[in-house]
Amino acid sequence: MKYWNLVWFLLLATLNSYAQSAYPGKESGLNVHASVLGALKYPGLKIGADYLLVSKMVVKAKRNGEQKTIYRNRSITTNLGFYHHEDYNANLFLQTGYQWQRINQNGWFSGFEPQIGISRTIIDGTVYRVGDDGAVSKRKLAGDFYFAPSLTVSFGKDFSIKNPDNPLSLFTKATLFTNLPYNNFVVGRVMVEVGAGYKFSNLMTHKIKIKQRFK
Repeated sequence: MKYWNLVWFLLLATLNSYAQSAYPGKESGLNVHASVLGALKYPGLKIGADYLLVSKMVVKAKRNGEQKTIYRNRSITTNLGFYHHEDYNANLFLQTGYQWQRINQNGWFSGFEPQIGISRTIIDGTVYRVGDDGAVSKRKLAGDFYFAPSLTVSFGKDFSIKNPDNPLSLFTKATLFTNLPYNNFVVGRVMVEVGAGYKFSNLMTHKIKIKQRFK
């Protein structure tokens, strides 16, 4: 039962958060992203959203006298995804994390995100169960719950930085995804994603802190 309590908690977090704003600005709306992923060679999908907490704008002077602007963002993220290992299992996971992101004035960004969550494996095949009376029956959706921490690095481009009317972003991510305890140990997989995001500026709009610093 404690696993399902955690599932509901994370789902509620998914429904009540998320955003990344156009820059510069003081309000942020719903930013939803989706990606195709591969866990080694095993295919999957992932959807998620980001809730922007703080945006720090750093203005630096170049040697030629011009200025360049860098945005350093901190966000809460939530992701729901799965991958399928044929003839072994499918893995459904729900995670939340804290993301640090650096964006230059042209919209190119990099990010780092530790995450925690849970995963539920479903065995890919027929599983039988023997009852106390010796009767044999099929077990539906056989599998287990696991604690699922991970680390993600991301790279991409946010087109709203140069054009606030363009809500799109494109990204690629690499994630070290783990399940534990797995046979009294830890099992890890490397997942690679390619995806896109879309900002809904009028949905779940909220105020954010904008910090400015000049160098």
